[in-house]
Amino acid sequence: MSGKLRGVKQLIEKLALALGVRSARAILSMIPEAERETIFINVLEEKTNAFATYHLRPKGSERFGLWSDPIRTLPKIGIVVQGPIIKEDDFTLETLKIYKKTMSDIPIILSTWDDEDVSYVNRIKSEGVFILLNKKPEYPGPQNINYQIVSSRNGILKAKELDAGYVLKTRTDQRMCAPNVAGFLVNVLCMFPPAGGFRQKKRILGVSLNTFKYRPYGVSDMTIFGDIDDVLLYYSADLDMRRFGVEERAFLTSSVRNFAKLNICEIYLATEYLKKTGRQLLWTLEDSWSAFSEQFVIVDKESLDLFWFKYSREKEFRYLRYDGVRTDHEMTFREWLNLYGEAANKQAVPEYALDADFGERVALI
Repeated sequence: MSGKLRGVKQLIEKLALALGVRSARAILSMIPEAERETIFINVLEEKTNAFATYHLRPKGSERFGLWSDPIRTLPKIGIVVQGPIIKEDDFTLETLKIYKKTMSDIPIILSTWDDEDVSYVNRIKSEGVFILLNKKPEYPGPQNINYQIVSSRNGILKAKELDAGYVLKTRTDQRMCAPNVAGFLVNVLCMFPPAGGFRQKKRILGVSLNTFKYRPYGVSDMTIFGDIDDVLLYYSADLDMRRFGVEERAFLTSSVRNFAKLNICEIYLATEYLKKTGRQLLWTLEDSWSAFSEQFVIVDKESLDLFWFKYSREKEFRYLRYDGVRTDHEMTFREWLNLYGEAANKQAVPEYALDADFGERVALI
C-alpha cells in the first residue's frame, strides 16, 4: 500500500475511533454502497491536493462479458503464458478463461513447472489450455532470468509445433483485459516494418509497462509479440550463469549506466537478441533509441488493458509523475513514435541522464 493510501486508511480509522465504532469496515457499512467510491476519492484528493481517479476490473471470468470482433482471416497466432501458477484469487486460471473469451480461436499454452499441484493443473487443462510442465534449471540466474528463458522458449517451441506464425508471450501474473488484442498486435507489426540491414522478419513488439526511455536497451520482457522465429530467437539467449558479488549487486541501486552495464534481466535478453540480428551495440542512449526506432515497436499497456497482479498494483500509473522528467519515465507509444519519426530531428540526446540514479529527475540542459 502506498503512503498516500495508507494515510487515507489512517484517517478512516481515526474517524471510526471518534464515532465509537469498532473498525473502518464499520464506517464503510454506514455509507450507501453507491457513494463509497466518491467519498473515498474526495478524501484522497483532500489528503493529497491532487486529482484522483479509480478503475475496477473483475477478478473472475464470470463477470467478464467483452468479446472480440469476428475476423475473416487472421494469421495463426499462439499465446504463451509462462511462469508459476498464481493461485490467489485463481488469478492465472481466471486469466486463461478470459483469454478463451477474447481470443477464442487462438491456442493458449501455459508453460509452467513440474512441481505445480497436479489437481490444480488439471483444472486448467479442462479449460482447453495446452500445459507444459518444465523442469526448473538448476541455477535460476540473476533475478530468475533462467526460469523465464526456459519456460518462454519451450512454450514458443510448442506454439511453433502448433503451426503458429506469430506468438504472444506473456506472464502468469499479468492479464490483458482488452478485446481485439490479437488483430491489433498483428496490424501494428504490419504498419511498422523493421529497418533494413538486420536479421529479423518483423519488429519485436513490447509494452510500455516497465520499458524505460532512459534505460539503454531496456525493453520489458514481460509481454512480447512478434513473428514466431523472431520471438524464439529473443528467448534463445544462453542461460545466464553469472553470480554477482556484493560490489556488482550494488550496481542494481546505483546509476542507470551502472545498472545497464550489469546487462541482466530484460537488458540481457534485448542485447543478446540485437547482437544476433547483426547490431553493433554502443551502450549509449542514442544507440538505444536508434535500436528502439529501427527494430522494436512499443505499444501502451492501456491498449491491452494490461493488469499486473504484483508490485503496487493499486497504482494504475506507477511511474507517471508530474514534478519533472525522471529516469524511470516509461517508453510509451507516443515516445516511441517520436523516436521512429523524429530521431534525427532531436537537438541533443541527454546522455548525462545515464549517470543519474533510477527514478531521479533529469534536467533539461
